[in-house]
Amino acid sequence: MRKYTALIVVGVIFVVFVLFPYLAKWPNGGLDYYGFGTLFGALMVLGMMSFLLKENSFYRLLEHIMIGVAGGIGLFRWWYDMVRVRWWNVLLENVRGEHPIDPTYFLVFLVPIFGILWYYTFSKKNVWLSRIIIGFFMGVAAGYTVRQELGKQIGQLQAMAAPLLGGDYFAWETISIIIMFVLVILCMYYFFFTFKREGILQDRLATGGRIAMMIGFGALFGNTVQGRLSWLIDRFIYLVDDVFRDVIQGQFFS
Repeated sequence: MRKYTALIVVGVIFVVFVLFPYLAKWPNGGLDYYGFGTLFGALMVLGMMSFLLKENSFYRLLEHIMIGVAGGIGLFRWWYDMVRVRWWNVLLENVRGEHPIDPTYFLVFLVPIFGILWYYTFSKKNVWLSRIIIGFFMGVAAGYTVRQELGKQIGQLQAMAAPLLGGDYFAWETISIIIMFVLVILCMYYFFFTFKREGILQDRLATGGRIAMMIGFGALFGNTVQGRLSWLIDRFIYLVDDVFRDVIQGQFFS
C-alpha cells in the first residue's frame, strides 16, 4: 500500500491544481470559487468515506491534512483570541489610558510569567518550577469543576422535586418526574455498599437500579449513534444538492 502513496499524492495535486482550473474554463461558464470549493469538498468527503471499504493511503493523506489544518487554525485562534485580544490589547489600552485603570490591571503582567513556567518542563534542572504552575492550574480546575458540578446537581434536584410539591399531580410532567425520581433512588441504592444486601427486596431494588442504568446507557448510546447518522445524512445532502445539482448541473449543463 505504501508504494501507491506517491501516486495518490500526485493524483490529488493533479485534480486540485490541473483538473479543477481546467474545468474553470468550461465553455458553459465554468467553475466559480464556490464550485471549485464544493468539488474539492466532495473529493474530501468521498476520500474520508473510502475508509468504510478499506484503510488506504488516500484516506490517511486526507486525515493528516484535516489534522494539520485543524492544528494550524487552532494555533491561530489561540494566538489571536487569547494572546492578542485578551492580553496584548488589554495591556495597550491601559497603558494608553483609553480606559480607567482597573485595580486588577497589574495582574496582566503575571500572565507571561505563568506562561514561561510551563516551558520549564523541558528543563531537567529546573523542572520543579513547572510543577508550581501545573499544581496551581490543577487546583483551580478541580475547584471550578466541583463547583460547577455541584451547581448542576443541585439544580437538577430542585427541578426534579418542584413538580412534586405542588401543581397538577395528574400532569404527564409530574408523572415523568416521579418515574425519574424512582429511577434515581434505585441507581443510588445500587451503589450503596455500607451494609450487606440480604433478602429478596434488597436484591430486587439493586436489580432495578442496574436495569435503570442500562436503560440510561442505551438511550445515551442511541443518541450518540443518531447524532453520527445525522452527520452522515448531512454529507449525503451536501453531495446531492450542493455538488450534483448546484455545481455539476447548474454550472456545467445549465
